[in-house]
Formats: sequence, C-alpha cells, structure tokens
Amino acid sequence: MTLRCRPSGSSVSGLIVLVALAGSLVAAGAIAGPAAGAVATDANTTATQTTETATPTDRSTADEQVTIDPVSVDRGDVARIQVGMDGTDTAFVSIGDVDDDGVRLIVRVRDGNDDGTVILEANTYNLIDATADNATRFRAADDADSVTILRHEGAHEYDEPLPVGSNDARSYELRVGTTWNDTSGGLGGALDRTVLRVFERSTTDFSTWAAPTDADLDSVSSIRSAQADGLMAETTAVGDRTAVLSIQASGLTGALRATNGSTTADRLATLSDGDVVRFSTRVSSRAGNPVSSAGAIDLRSETTRVVADHQNDTLFVVLESGSWPTTEHVSVEFAIPDESALNAGSDQRVSTSIDPVTVDPGPRFTAAPSGPIAVENASVVRGDVARIPVSVGNGDRVTVRLGSERAGWERIVRVADRDDDGQIDLRVNTLLAGDADPRTAIEATGEDGVVAIEAQSNDFDRALGAGPDGHYAYAVSAHEEYNATTATGDHGAGTLRVDQRSTDGIAIHSAPRSMAGELTGDASLDAIDDGRIVESQIVGQELILVELDATGLGGALAAANGSTPTERFLNATDGDPVSFGVENPFAFFDDPSVELTTSNVTSVVRDSETGHLIVVLDATTLDGGLTDGDQYIPELSIPEESPLSTGADRSVEEPFEYGDSSGINESAIVMFDDRSYAPEAEQPISGTTTLPPGTELTVGVESDLTPESESAFLTETSAVVAPDGSWSTTIDLSEGVEGQRFTADVVEPDSVGSVDAVIGEAPQETSVTPDRSSLSPEPTTLSGTSTFDPGTQVFLSLRPSLSDRAIYGGLTVRQVETTIGPDGDWAADVNLSGLDSGWYKLSLGSEGTSASAEYRIGSAPDPEPIAVRNYRRASAPTDAIQPSAVMDAKGDYLTGAISLESAVTVMRAYFFG
Repeated sequence: MTLRCRPSGSSVSGLIVLVALAGSLVAAGAIAGPAAGAVATDANTTATQTTETATPTDRSTADEQVTIDPVSVDRGDVARIQVGMDGTDTAFVSIGDVDDDGVRLIVRVRDGNDDGTVILEANTYNLIDATADNATRFRAADDADSVTILRHEGAHEYDEPLPVGSNDARSYELRVGTTWNDTSGGLGGALDRTVLRVFERSTTDFSTWAAPTDADLDSVSSIRSAQADGLMAETTAVGDRTAVLSIQASGLTGALRATNGSTTADRLATLSDGDVVRFSTRVSSRAGNPVSSAGAIDLRSETTRVVADHQNDTLFVVLESGSWPTTEHVSVEFAIPDESALNAGSDQRVSTSIDPVTVDPGPRFTAAPSGPIAVENASVVRGDVARIPVSVGNGDRVTVRLGSERAGWERIVRVADRDDDGQIDLRVNTLLAGDADPRTAIEATGEDGVVAIEAQSNDFDRALGAGPDGHYAYAVSAHEEYNATTATGDHGAGTLRVDQRSTDGIAIHSAPRSMAGELTGDASLDAIDDGRIVESQIVGQELILVELDATGLGGALAAANGSTPTERFLNATDGDPVSFGVENPFAFFDDPSVELTTSNVTSVVRDSETGHLIVVLDATTLDGGLTDGDQYIPELSIPEESPLSTGADRSVEEPFEYGDSSGINESAIVMFDDRSYAPEAEQPISGTTTLPPGTELTVGVESDLTPESESAFLTETSAVVAPDGSWSTTIDLSEGVEGQRFTADVVEPDSVGSVDAVIGEAPQETSVTPDRSSLSPEPTTLSGTSTFDPGTQVFLSLRPSLSDRAIYGGLTVRQVETTIGPDGDWAADVNLSGLDSGWYKLSLGSEGTSASAEYRIGSAPDPEPIAVRNYRRASAPTDAIQPSAVMDAKGDYLTGAISLESAVTVMRAYFFG
C-alpha cells in the first residue's frame, strides 16, 4: 500500500510512505501442507533417479548454456517464461522459495522443435494447488515442446492465485539449470536466475459496441480489425445489429484455462455460476422500470460467443441480433465477488447497457426508392458532427430531407454537386441542429455547397438525439425535386442514427519539453499509443497531457470562434456548452483557478476514433510556472443547462502533483527485489519505485573487503522506470566472491533506495521476541528470545515507533549492550524513567544485522499520535489542525527536528482526519 498525502506549497510536499510487502505465505499462516513432495507426470521419471542431466542435440556446443528472462504478470493470469538453451535440449526451472514464499516448484522443459527456446506457461491462478490438473498449471506454448512437473514443495492445497503481498506486487525467484538433483532438490550445471514479478489484477472497463450482422467477429484479429476500420463502433444503441460487450479486466486468463468447458463462453458461464466472477443482467422497460432481473443474456446460447484477447486483458462477448430483448433496455454488470479468490480488495464493478433505438417514422413515400439517387446510413455521437454521403444521380443538385415533423425536427436542404464527382458529403452539427438559423449546423464539404435550407419543424433547444432511450434514428431522404409538401422524380432513403454521448474520466500523461514540437496533430495520439508518453499523476517534466475521456464534444469545437484548435477549445470550454479548468486547491489566499490561455495550452488534438481530446499544457507558463509539490486538479463538466447535458452527466477530475527534479526525488522510494546474487557478469537486478515512469536510475554497488576476496569492488549500472513503476537491468558482479557482502544504492537521482546484499545465498533473517509487550516508565529488565547466534554481542536500542516520534525527533532514547545466551535468549537492565507514554521500537543489532519488536511504555497511549497532538496544539485557538501547523511540520522536517514519518503522520491527520 502506498500512502500519498495531498501536498501543497504551504504544506509538506511530496512525502510518500511505502509500507513494506506483507510477510511470506508461511509467516501469514495462509498455507499448510507437507514440506516436500513429487508431482512427476513423466513416465520416464523414476523414484531412484538422483540427478537428471540434459541430453545434447545436434546443435550442441562445447559448453551448455541456459538463460531465463524476467517476466511480469497480473495475479490470476498466465506467465510466459522464456527459457533459452544452447548445447542442450533439456532444462530444469524452479519457481519460488519455500522459506520466503512458502512454495517451490521444479519443472523440466524440453525443446522438442530444436529452436533453442521454450516458452513455459505458468498459470498463477492455480499454480500452488497441487490437486489441480497439471495440464492447466503448466504447459509449453509450442506443442512441439514439453513440460513436466517434477516436484512441488511447500503448500499443496492452496486454492487461491499466487499472492502479491500488501503493496499489490511481489517477486518470486526464477532459476534455471541444466541438471537437477532429486535428493537435494538443487539445480546444477549451467545456471541462470531472475524474478517472476506478480502484480495485483484489476477490472477497469465495460463497454458496448455494435457491428453489422454480417460482420466477421469470430477471432481477436477480426474484432480488432472491425474496430480499427470503423465497422464496429462503441455505442449502447445497438438496435437490430450485432452487440459486442467488451470486458477489460486482467487476471482472468488463468481462471478460464483452469475451468472445464467446451468453449470460452461455456467456461465464463461456469466461472459466473461458481461466483469466481459475476456476469449479470437486468431488463427494464423504456420508462426505466425493472421488468426482470433474470438472465437476459445466456452465455451458453448458440447465438453467444466469447472471444478472449489475453494480450490486452479483454473479453469480447459477441451477441447475435435477437440474443437479448431488443425492444427493452438491458443493463449488464461484470464484477469480481467479495468471496472470489480473484477479488483484489478494491475491485470495482463495471457496467454497460444495450439500448433499443427509437426510429423516426419519417415521410411516407408512394413508391420505393429508385434510380441512382441514394443516401448512405450514418451514425454519430450526440453533440458531434455527422457526415451523410449522398449520391446525386444524373443531375448536379438534389434536395435532402432530414428528420420529420413527427420527430420534432425537420430540415429541407438543397445541395449542389459543384465538383461533378456525383457525391455530396453533408455535414450536420448535432449540437447546433436545433438552432433557429439552420445554416449554422448544416454544410457541404469541399467544393460542393448548400444552396438553400428551410426549417420545416423545430421543437429542439438541445442537441439532437434526445429520445426516450438517449438514442434516436432520424429519417434522411434525397429527391430530385421537393417542396414543403411534394417530392418528384427519383429518390433515395437512409437514416441518421444519433447515439448518446458520455463523460467518463480524465487521464494525466507527462512528456519532456524536448517533445514540444512533436505534440501536434495526431503525433500526440501516436506518442501515447507507442509508449513514448506515459500515464502518471506525478509530473516532473515540462509538458502535461490531459486526456479528456468524453464523447460528443466535436460539435462544440467546430462551432466555437477561433482560428486554431486551441483557440476554439478555450472558447468552447468557458462554461457554455462545456466547462474545463485547472485548479490549485491549496492557493489559500488566491483564486484557485489557473488561467488557461494560448500561451500555456500549447495544442489540442481530437482523436477521431474515440472522440477523446488531448490538451497539452506547458508547466513552465501555466499559472506563471507550476509550484513544486503543489497539487493541481483538471476538471471537465457539462453544465446542467448545456444543450449537451444528458441528465445523468457528471463532472470528472483527476489530480496531479507537480515536482521539479529535486521535489520528486526528495520523497521517492526505490525497492529492490532480491538480496542475493551470483558472482557473474550481467546479473539481473530489479525492483519497483515511486519515481515517475521514464526516470533513468543509476545504481551503484560498493562491496565489503573480506579475507576471502582480493579487494573490494565498485561498479554501477542504469535502468529506466517502466509505466508500471518497475525497473530492471543487469550488473557486473564478476569481481565478487561467494559470501562477499555489498550494498546497492540508487545514486542518481538522489532517492531512498538501498539494499544490503551478498554474493551467494542471502543471510538468514533474524528476529527478536520480547517476553513482555507493556512496560512501566521505571528501571526494569528487558528480556526475550532471538535468532542471533549464542555469544553474539548486540546493542539494544529503544526509540519511539512510527506514529510517536515527533517528541524525540526519531532519536534513540535508550541504548545498552548485552550478550546473546546459549538458546538465543537475552536480557538487559534499562532505566525507562522519564519516558513519555507511547509505543517504542526495540532493536537488537550486531555487525549490520538487526531485528526489532515493539513495546508500549506507560499507560494506554492516546488514540492520537504524539506528533499530531503536538502540532494540533500549535494550531490554537481551534482544535483542528490548520495549514500553519502543516507548514511548521514541514519546516521541522527540513531542519531535521522531526523525522519523515512524523511529518507524514501530521499530514495524514490534516488531510484525512
């Protein structure tokens, strides 16, 4: 769990507390079972075999080599572990460590197609469950290769996915070797090692798409192609088309693989029946009244199929027309129940709907459409600009009738084909279509032109499409000649379907100023898509990209005054019909609104496929230059009186924190995955960090000088922070020797990142257990047990614990020396007189190794930490903590008077109570 306190210019800025990973499965008591056991499924594996060795193939070299690549996966998904082999066709892979993780698995992989690589697929959903079908736990990605489980140590019947720990991420050791000793369980021969990093899964989105009934939607590639080509459009107004429900959720791949079923749809239905996931529907009448809560969609129906895009964590539920009550509103919800093993604790429920389309009855024709005049059907999101292609036939002019009197909106438009290409593209701005002057909303593109427009009927003061279901299909017809009552000659007919718009959210991206010239037009979209610009709520660079996840804003931009997209955006979002702004909530004595102008909004780009807007802000000119550590909140809203308002519209905001190169790094934390490494070149080293994605880390290593080593060694390496906060690289430890200790520090940028490590196996963790947990403030004897070696001289130190440090500034208040007894026992006389009541941390340390426990001294502690009590008193005359107290805490921390933890405690009390 990461706690980020809301910073400001007048409070502690950018302080982050990173709570360490939860203990291992063993420490948590979450697993049980025999210490070891073989689960071999290969008939050629015998009980008497002590060492398995690889068999060279015709591509053998003098030395066998194996490699294993680091891999990241969401909890519940299938990890793809790449094992490289040279000079051998067999390797042995171990996953996890019994002492650290509570489980260790040994599998043998064989390269059956002799290409030097095996992709080992490990299912994190049931990896630990030895009772599960082995074929669903491990398999080779290539059918020519093979995988055999040889041993399962530790937990045997753990029926949950691989755990991730309290900070939603955990690393498991991966090792590979060319030999395996069945007796000792160790790998030998050529070796390599890395980590399997498991992150918490998530459920992010649920949306409805519509496609023609004859569209090919049987595979991931066909669905993605339909999306890219515009054949499949995102809309809840499906009508009589094929509906596609898109569920964006990670961690489902393993559950689907582990579940019985003849099809993916059948397996998803089984998971829903078993409360692993929940796929539910509710049918309502057009008036919104519930009709039925029964399953309106049958996942096992022959007209329903599920296509899994595992690479993009998406499930597509494809529903043929008629698979649901097409005349009613169908609400669909996807969730991970609380009782499910996949529940992430903060998992969200996502929902969408399938709505019927209200159809304009249109004009009554005495004959069917005939001749070369034709109208193509068109669709548009409410508030956007529709494009209606019209074929003019043999002439150069036609009259187009839009809507009807019964629809409450009707326009008669005479258009001219001036470029003689036989077609006119008519553009209809659905935001302005109801204006009294129809010329503001309807135009022809290119050289073609609108000759005349007549408003026949107009009952609208809002954007088109406000049908009872939020969607409406307007009749469109084109005629050789037409007046208010009579049409003559050939004619064609079609529809203009207007779907409901939405306001869904905001995403913050950051980019270096060097990209300023690139972030125009579609380049901003391309930079986000290809990963050159990453999403981050802590922005330390000079360009901030605010992505507005809202549809139906195209008409407002088209109608606004201005010669550039930026000018039109600023004019369209000043409150009518859209409101967009940025505020600094901690500008206590000033206007919190940040003025947006063409000098600080450098560009605005609209994604034609999604309707999203990308607003590029220049942090060096925004608000006179953003203040380091302050929080800024972009907000987008559709006022209730706006013609775009849907009635159910909402304001969306997404805060970001600005920090310069020093402001971010003061509070940044870098974590390391491992504490033991081999004395070889190119050793993998990795971890996670709170630094912004794209930050380059420089990791320096300094070793101890030991009798066994000729000298100490110094080396360094670099890594770049990935979008998920992880980092990985390799480092040269070839000068080290077995047992030599070293320290790895992040030296650039300056941050809280360090680990004490060792060449070879990591030292055993030490622990201390006191005999008592509550003490009186008087002379006393402290005693207990520990895992220190007998005879070890240790220093016993006492200091206030995390929440009670302010009164002593985090300093040691008592320290004595003692000797560990023959059974790890210890005792020391300590005078506790004069110490304030509260929680204290006891540490026993010796030669860089330490262990700790907590005591409570005095009466039951005040429910409020000492730090908070002190600064609450500084806030007089009121009882509540005031901004001045937060400023005092910041000043005290910067001068060293109090600890970082105490400053964070004060901030937490100020912002969260």
